[in-house]
Amino acid sequence: MHCAAASCVNNSKYRDRLIVMPHVIELQFHKAHAEDYTKWEKKLDKTDYRVSQYTRICSNHFKYGKPLAGSSVPTLYMRSYPDWALSRKQAAKEVAAVENGLICHALVHVCKYLDPQTTTRLAEQLRVQPGKNSDCIFQKLLSMSSTEARQLLQQVAPIVPGGKCLEALHIYRYGALCEGTGWLSAQFQPTKL
Repeated sequence: MHCAAASCVNNSKYRDRLIVMPHVIELQFHKAHAEDYTKWEKKLDKTDYRVSQYTRICSNHFKYGKPLAGSSVPTLYMRSYPDWALSRKQAAKEVAAVENGLICHALVHVCKYLDPQTTTRLAEQLRVQPGKNSDCIFQKLLSMSSTEARQLLQQVAPIVPGGKCLEALHIYRYGALCEGTGWLSAQFQPTKL
């Protein structure tokens, strides 16, 4: 299945090419409720296009990553994605190529989104005492050499939610979190080196 938004090339057949924006935890393809067909047609703005039961829009185009009551019409990136939007595969590749001075910070950011089992295995690998909080793991990651951090980042980047590598890239390359999407937060501001 593919996304009907004009700007979007997301297709479920090509999982490694999917663009997953940072506000989306898991990319899905959503269908419209019959009462929203006309609203979706206006947002899609395609000549002679009719929304049907088979029309799908991916999570990237919804403010909260999925249609919700009161927000069931796609509104984001309907005409185009920002220049910094990359596929999950490309974002993982690029985040692993971040400058040496930033690689450990990017690694910490990406590791915040690992599932609990992977975090436990990472703690064991880093020889962090069991039961210690994640700050101990993050401190250990920040003290790694850039070569070690780069190798570890290449391992963990493909297993975190899709948009989180893209988010790390944007934070540490451009100093802000995806301005204009409505979810810029002070807690995500990069640490000055």
